Amino acid sequence: MLNRVVSLCLGGVLAFLITSGMYATSPLLTTIETQWDTVLTDTVISGQRNGYFVHLVDYDKVKTHPEYTALLASLKQFDLATLTTREEKLSFWINAYNIAVVKTVVDYNPHYSIRDVGNVFRSVWKLDVLPIGNQVFNAYDIENKILHEMDEPRIHFALSCAALSCPNLNRNAYSAQTIEQELERQTLSFLSDTTKGLRLSSNETSVSVSKLFTWFEEDFKKVGGIKVFLNRYTGRDMQDMFVTYLTFDWGLNRYVEI
Repeated sequence: MLNRVVSLCLGGVLAFLITSGMYATSPLLTTIETQWDTVLTDTVISGQRNGYFVHLVDYDKVKTHPEYTALLASLKQFDLATLTTREEKLSFWINAYNIAVVKTVVDYNPHYSIRDVGNVFRSVWKLDVLPIGNQVFNAYDIENKILHEMDEPRIHFALSCAALSCPNLNRNAYSAQTIEQELERQTLSFLSDTTKGLRLSSNETSVSVSKLFTWFEEDFKKVGGIKVFLNRYTGRDMQDMFVTYLTFDWGLNRYVEI
């Protein structure tokens, strides 16, 4: 009887830890997050470019950063089966997308735009650039297949495509423990940016938003549509407003020391 009580208690504790997101992550996952966090902290600089307030990336510094080299080695050793919770999967794959984009710029060194990489047969987003475990991933599959299946439209404000009009690359790695707060913060930050996120007309009869909303419209339909989503984050009723889309600047978010 005592053994049964102990088993039930332990089972309850385990279930609580898993559902609450407190279940211990794998040591290698923690290492990957720490390595990526160090790279971001050391190479991402707040600045201005073409009228945008952006996070610029020192890609030359990334290339020679010892933690970047260690990060890529850790990813090659990582077992994706150790991702157990939704929070772990969300934070890992958002980080993986951003790493893949940064690695693409480091590897191919485009001058003006990341879209200078690739060709008519294979776009830059479909270049297999990121080895994880025994597989090699590209940015397109991470965003449109893996993350898309998680029914979380806020990912689009955490994924940075190396363009000035993209959401800014966060200066810290995403983690399972704080992913909910981080997604909220990234969404609010992007939508408060009138240069590339959201801009109301002077008479508030229309709203201009990022083209991310039309490119990934299907993801926002899962939460009631674009206007319902915007209502939640702006505190305004946009149901009767006319929606237009802001110009998207594909200029590269490269930091150049002057």
